[in-house]
Amino acid sequence: MHAQQPPGQVRVVRGGVVAHGDFAGLAPASHLGKALAHILETYPRDELFQISTDELDEIANGILQLGERQRFRLFIRRDPFERFVSCLIYVPRENYTTELRRRFQSILLKAFDGSSADFDVLLTDAVLARIHMTVRTTPGRIPEYDRRDVERRLKVRMQDLMEDEGTYIALLQDLLAAAAGQIEGADLVVEANTADHKRLAATWASLSEVAAPGRRLTLADEPINTLGGVLVRNTDNTMRVDNTFEGRLDRLRQTVQQVILERLLPSGFDTGNLFTG
Repeated sequence: MHAQQPPGQVRVVRGGVVAHGDFAGLAPASHLGKALAHILETYPRDELFQISTDELDEIANGILQLGERQRFRLFIRRDPFERFVSCLIYVPRENYTTELRRRFQSILLKAFDGSSADFDVLLTDAVLARIHMTVRTTPGRIPEYDRRDVERRLKVRMQDLMEDEGTYIALLQDLLAAAAGQIEGADLVVEANTADHKRLAATWASLSEVAAPGRRLTLADEPINTLGGVLVRNTDNTMRVDNTFEGRLDRLRQTVQQVILERLLPSGFDTGNLFTG
């Protein structure tokens, strides 16, 4: 960039080379210089070979301005031949979930009249997660759009999901409390799938204390294969309560079957072995 541009911005060229020059005294070893180098090192490889110098310059510096702040931002690059639209979405890492990515994908497909979308997610120790979404489009059929409006829609969807997440976490807490109440002992182990493990871990200390006051609950490191919910057991695995969705559904199914049979069959008929052989 030229010397009259504001401090904190540097010129980048395609291929990831940074032209530092004497711009505002910025040096490769400076904090901003290192931050920009990291942005370029982790930038989607395919994009680096297709993006123009000016576009990379604008986007890289926009990412640089985000810094370590918990902010939401969308960057859009439209393919010159209109074969696709490339979207870089930055969200607070703690808010990223697979469901959030799916909801973003749905919005972007509609916004750009896309036929499909590829994605790549970058999760590091940084406060922001990055979702790279490539929306496949038909040349000549990309609708007019406003970047800020698309960004607003994505942000609203994230906020909606966060409210939904709060409701779901409350459900997990209730399932945990119900299971813990059926098992004796001070020490319990709680198992969940990968996504729910992440949700529970974020507020584990306070959540477990509310669910089982005065008891020591440990969140197991290894996830289990379930749609959702929790499985709670004692440390020697001699007692366990399956409050996963599948476990609860199986118990409900047995109850419903029993009620139906009692209503359909004559009074006094033994239904105990009809399903167990």
